Amino acid sequence: AVIIKHGNYFTVYTNLAEVSVEKGADVKTRQNIGSVYLNTDDDESVVHLEIWESNNKLNPAQWLYQK
Repeated sequence: AVIIKHGNYFTVYTNLAEVSVEKGADVKTRQNIGSVYLNTDDDESVVHLEIWESNNKLNPAQWLYQK
């Protein structure tokens, strides 16, 4: 899991095959933090994303980058 603190906000990423950042590192917007695990049984890749404001879990769909 990777947990990134953004002021009063936290983002949590799990189901990663590899992590590209180290504990305590500064992370920039849109920086690669790792690669998603691929389940070879069904060729499905799913990352688990949570966004928290202090102790309140938020809907991540409202925060995702739109192309």
